Amino acid sequence: DRELAIRIVAAMEIETNAGRGYGVGAWARRALPFADTTTAARRSALQAAAGWESFNAGDIERAHALARAALADGVSPDWNAPSGAVVLLGLTLMMMGDPAGAIETITEGRSAIEELDGHQADLAMLATCLPAFYVLNGDLATAEVLGNEALRMARESGLPTAIATSILTVVVAIWDTEPERAAVMLDESIALVRAGAAGVVFGHTLAVRAQLFARASDRSAALRSLREAVAFSHDKGDRPMLALTLDRGIGALAALGEDEAAVVFAGITLGALTGLAGLPAAEVPDRNAMLERLERDLGHARYAALSERGAAMTYEQVVEYAVAELDRLSSSE
Repeated sequence: DRELAIRIVAAMEIETNAGRGYGVGAWARRALPFADTTTAARRSALQAAAGWESFNAGDIERAHALARAALADGVSPDWNAPSGAVVLLGLTLMMMGDPAGAIETITEGRSAIEELDGHQADLAMLATCLPAFYVLNGDLATAEVLGNEALRMARESGLPTAIATSILTVVVAIWDTEPERAAVMLDESIALVRAGAAGVVFGHTLAVRAQLFARASDRSAALRSLREAVAFSHDKGDRPMLALTLDRGIGALAALGEDEAAVVFAGITLGALTGLAGLPAAEVPDRNAMLERLERDLGHARYAALSERGAAMTYEQVVEYAVAELDRLSSSE
């Protein structure tokens, strides 16, 4: 029964970004040729789920097109989780260089969903995502205010996944200026995921924690957190998460004195994972200045060779190298 299968996949749309192991995105992709045979709400759910699969695989243009298709007819009360398509459209706009459009998408999507009954979970998701978009755009002050409000709402809901995710939206706005507060918050988020909360942003959480461990000269903890972030992102099937983990790893490794590995990581973000990292705008100047210092310290020829090594890797080689290198560095302590 094709329609029954579509109903099942559409009902599970919200789980698409939980990880490729659930298989929702793959089933949605297979069902797309039959999307016109079902209701508008189920068609939108299929398109959004398939769009998330494309996004996690690193195909940002296809993800963008599917998100737009999903929202072409607006949102309807019988669409179980329309916030997923709204967030996906915003993310793809952000990664395609349109931060104003991304923020507008989330704001307009929230207004549209507020007119529906029974969609509090969607509103909570958008409240969590909006500050993250301000962070990506470099407006840390606004991001912190909105993030604190989203976290307050999450704590009131009592939902561990909402709390764990909302914590990160505050942390990415404050970790550079309030590292001790950020570390405590990240540890809470990590503990919640280990206790059973969904790891929607777990790789990002671990990567920022690794940076803070490195700043505090806790080499063992930094390498352990960074390795777990890499492994989790790969297991989840989330290439943008892996790209940002490696981008953050540049700073962590440099802080630990592992300059050559840091440059290989930088090269990777220019190769198999180019355009996927999404490092917040406020952090880009410091990352670039760090790379300039590494080039001076290593010399241009050595720096170029290491960067080219990373850039030449396939995705599979990236994962194999990152895990093996972090294991090697950990074993050399």
